[in-house]
Amino acid sequence: MKAANSWPIMAMALVLFGFVLSIYAINRQIKPPAATHAKFQLEIDTNLQLASFYQLPDTTQSITANKPVVQMDSKLLAYNLNPKLMVWALVFSILFGLALGSVPLSIGRSAYLIRIFGISWKAVFGSIAGILVFFVLVLYVSSGEGSGKLLSAVQLMMDFKILFFDPKAIEVMITIVVLTGSFAAYGILLINFCAPRVLLGEDQSAMQRFSKLKLLDDNLNVLLGVISILIMLSVVALSVLHQAIQGQFTVVNANIFPSEFIYAYGLVFTIFLAIIYLPTHFHLNQILLEMKQTAGDMGLQSEEHSKMVLGGTLSKNFQVLFAIIAPLIGSALTEMLQQVAF
Repeated sequence: MKAANSWPIMAMALVLFGFVLSIYAINRQIKPPAATHAKFQLEIDTNLQLASFYQLPDTTQSITANKPVVQMDSKLLAYNLNPKLMVWALVFSILFGLALGSVPLSIGRSAYLIRIFGISWKAVFGSIAGILVFFVLVLYVSSGEGSGKLLSAVQLMMDFKILFFDPKAIEVMITIVVLTGSFAAYGILLINFCAPRVLLGEDQSAMQRFSKLKLLDDNLNVLLGVISILIMLSVVALSVLHQAIQGQFTVVNANIFPSEFIYAYGLVFTIFLAIIYLPTHFHLNQILLEMKQTAGDMGLQSEEHSKMVLGGTLSKNFQVLFAIIAPLIGSALTEMLQQVAF
């Protein structure tokens, strides 16, 4: 009981630690801001298959001949001159903190299910193999390098040497977020191995079996919520990062970060959430149907039979729907943020 009550405190401590650590790491990596907004023109050579960015001359006049009235470290103006970078730092640090805080929740629930249902090591390692595929897939999609036809934000920052001294450090932090989110996806895969074991045990009553099935359903919804929140915030953070990059420079004859990219990003992860949730949800309902048929053969009273329902309430169905479409909601939210004058 003591261990069960300690994980919320551990989670809150990790959220706070992750937020502070992220803010500290980001502030150390931020480069001094440019005095002027750079403008580039894009030229594409179809024969050589090369894309060249030519910097346009700056028409602003310099007053370097005058003596400055006040001098200070230019790093102090990083957020003042590019406020969207500050918004990104806050959003990403919240995401990083929540990702770390979700680890004890996801691992604790997975360990509890393994103990309660007596899952074999084969199933445990099978779920780990599945989660490795998930981890690689998410990094493959989120990096933008999967198609070979998409310039990622990290690659752009490295090529143009803007915003951060070492954008790879930011990429490492993104990898940590994906890894921590993978623990929740691992729990969902584990539920599929637990579901058939609900029917085992001849000495269990129908309601005892249903209580175990209900436990799996509750864990499924909680883990789905964890993943959806992390993905929604990651979509918002990516969009704001794009805006922060465009606050540093622009390409006058092209839009390198169109809004369609963010919508597509949200759509991909909405489909992903549906893929990992719906098969597990239908699996649990199939087990419930078998239980009801067995209970009917055993002469279970109609009142007890009617209690054997997974979900079903309007509020719970809405919560599940909201969790699945959360990435798309995050995409729409970023479009509203883009209209705000920071």
